[in-house]
Amino acid sequence: QLGFNIRGGKASQLGIFISKVIPDSDAHRAGLQEGDQVLSVNEVDFQDIEHSKAVEILKTAREITMRVRYFPYNYQRQKERTVH
Repeated sequence: QLGFNIRGGKASQLGIFISKVIPDSDAHRAGLQEGDQVLSVNEVDFQDIEHSKAVEILKTAREITMRVRYFPYNYQRQKERTVH
């Protein structure tokens, strides 16, 4: 369990974003928040990656080092494009 969910990916052309952070999880304690754009994980560029590949990297890593930036504008655009 990572403690967070992601949305987006190459198909959206907006990047990978944190869509949910579970309270009291390691991700929450590390300061991740909804709307953070994931720039890289373990030195793998996440700015133009398929969603499924991003999930695979996150789920198979023993340790995760992430670079993120808070980018609510593109996150809102991402949410607006998501079909429910």
